[in-house]
Amino acid sequence: MAEKKKWTSVVGKHLFEDLTDEERGKLKDLRVACNDVIDPSVHDDLYLIRFCRARKWKMDKVEEMFRAALKRFKDENVNWEAFSKEFKADPSIPRFPIPFVNHRYGVFRMSGKDKTGTPLMWAFVGRRDNIGLMRCMTADEWYRACQYFLFATQWQVNHSTDPDVECEQYTLVLDMAEMSLRQQLYGPFIRADKPVLSYMTDCMPETIKKIVIVNCPSYFTFVWAVYKHFVDKDTREKVSIHGKNCLSVLQEMIADDQIPKALGGTSAEKIVDSYEWIVDGSGNVTKVNVGDEPFMNCGTIPEKYYRQGLDLSSATTITVGRGSSEHVEVPVSKVGSTVRWEFQSQDHDIGFGVYFKPTGAKRLKRKDMEEIVASERVDAQVCPVEGAHTADAVGVYVLRFDNTYSYLRGKSVTYITEVMEPSDDTVDDVTEVLSALDTSGDSSASGKTIKKSTML
Repeated sequence: MAEKKKWTSVVGKHLFEDLTDEERGKLKDLRVACNDVIDPSVHDDLYLIRFCRARKWKMDKVEEMFRAALKRFKDENVNWEAFSKEFKADPSIPRFPIPFVNHRYGVFRMSGKDKTGTPLMWAFVGRRDNIGLMRCMTADEWYRACQYFLFATQWQVNHSTDPDVECEQYTLVLDMAEMSLRQQLYGPFIRADKPVLSYMTDCMPETIKKIVIVNCPSYFTFVWAVYKHFVDKDTREKVSIHGKNCLSVLQEMIADDQIPKALGGTSAEKIVDSYEWIVDGSGNVTKVNVGDEPFMNCGTIPEKYYRQGLDLSSATTITVGRGSSEHVEVPVSKVGSTVRWEFQSQDHDIGFGVYFKPTGAKRLKRKDMEEIVASERVDAQVCPVEGAHTADAVGVYVLRFDNTYSYLRGKSVTYITEVMEPSDDTVDDVTEVLSALDTSGDSSASGKTIKKSTML
């Protein structure tokens, strides 16, 4: 008998055995058609085949989906090539500033494998404090942390060194024990989680083999009625939903010694870690012991971790009338200046966008101004919303608070703005890049990149 080969490649063990000659030809044609955007160090065969499977090998739709995913990565400033290199160096250390509460109160853990060798992801979603999470971080921070988590999970699955593990997909088990409708249907969390699910479906297709939801109370149907619309039909078909007597269901596909004791199994492996990796905004990584406070992989988040409100001593409060909008104008006199804002609404959400108009122009309608940050409703009543923009032109930057969608109530908004002017050297650098952009249209001219705006 041939010796089993230790698997370290990104490509699945049984990948090519499953492909027909026609499919192999289509895969080769896809590489040719997308040669202008494919990076061989990142877009290996398994990565491309997932898009092919997601679109049933209809290659015009496959190419459209693949290019759309790459555009989304670019628009959202996601660099998976850099992440891949860092993971190869040390996959145990995260390379992203994940909020602390995501580590301490996260509910997802990779542990064990099912009877077919597929890795298992366990998630104690029913006990997750969705309200607390939204009071500790912004929707964008949640989205970025989930992006990183999805990538890290898939990287570890694909690079398993266990010769008995099928390294293409993983099975997700969601435990809904102790579920609260108030937590699961919390509006700000649902709005923050929706782009996460679309990202998983559109940019990381066919990474999950099946989704098993257990310990579901009868009212779980209300939660599923909301979330099922956030994923595509193929993903919904992978979902099976079960009530409280779920051990026999798990035992059909998972051995007892791979099932956590909390779900009736005998697994001796710890689902909860005893330490955490903390990464600050500069990328510095620190290993932190939990200490005297018990580590929890779920449960209520203490208020001491909540984000602090605005410093009212330097803030301005305005009222945005029902069915109307308010403009806050921030003049900028130097190219390369950083316009920073922070705001919080009272009791209800508010629409927010950033626009540009020439100096001296009167109040303009939204359609007559240049859009810098697209307008969208944000849950600023939960925690303050921050953002910044590097000015590439002299003029007036308009912070537009939008309440045109609300015909019943006005909104109170407290905000702070700041303009940080650059040094003379920075002005020269920005002007140089802008001049190159005008002549070449290349956003990376002279090896420099202007980051237009950031919402935190």
